[in-house]
Amino acid sequence: MAIIAISIALIFLFFPKKYESEIDALALKYNLSPYLIASVINIESGYDERALSDAGAMGLMQILPSTAEDCASRLDIDYNKEDLYSSQYNMEIGCYYINYLMEMFEGNITNVLASYNWGLGNVKSWMNEGNIDENGTIINIPVKETRDYLKKFNINRFVYKNLYGYN
Repeated sequence: MAIIAISIALIFLFFPKKYESEIDALALKYNLSPYLIASVINIESGYDERALSDAGAMGLMQILPSTAEDCASRLDIDYNKEDLYSSQYNMEIGCYYINYLMEMFEGNITNVLASYNWGLGNVKSWMNEGNIDENGTIINIPVKETRDYLKKFNINRFVYKNLYGYN
């Protein structure tokens, strides 16, 4: 029994379930799965609103200021770099950007997440070099961080989809 209790406690520790109503609303607004949003937030920041990467990505979904500024312009909303530390603003920008990538890659989650992690330009370059399979999915990803990111996503997706019941 103790092992089961510890295992459950570790799941809740490493896979928090926060911002559920905000995630559900944004999933509906941007035609995304809630487990996708929850997984990206967990991988990117561990649900830390004040997270800041070495590359300068900020907030829950680790948005680069340049990406945020572009997305805010497309959404016709004000851009302020410090707003990226606001959970609602950050998730709005992040979900809009994921939706943009989903449309660009016709729902190909591997290409979407690789672009979200390592940059759209890099992924397009990899694809132009022929690193795609017959379905247009990027293969032979040259960056270990991105390969690991995709593995983390699969683990997160399992937890958020199956244990927490996100659709």
